[in-house]
Amino acid sequence: MTYVYNYKGNQMEALVYGMDEKLNQKYLYTLDKGGNEIESTVFDAFENPSAIKSKYSVKYDSYDEKGNWTKRTTSGLVVANGKEIYKPSSIDDRWISSYP
Repeated sequence: MTYVYNYKGNQMEALVYGMDEKLNQKYLYTLDKGGNEIESTVFDAFENPSAIKSKYSVKYDSYDEKGNWTKRTTSGLVVANGKEIYKPSSIDDRWISSYP
């Protein structure tokens, strides 16, 4: 697999190519000023690379004393009653240890 990252402003596009050099995966990430992902879009790399398969939003719930996120909630875009809403899909907790 070959990974290609393209940055433009607060967005990062990630393209993943297989051994056959064909596009295998395509993502678009929106980043906050600290470089943390706040939104991700997954595209249909095989059928139509401009067609959106899924979309997620990321909310950072807590940070440690060094500014590293320690808890975040990821929500997937769903359609409910004809409206698009973000529904929580995962909560990630992490602990970072530093050694002198």
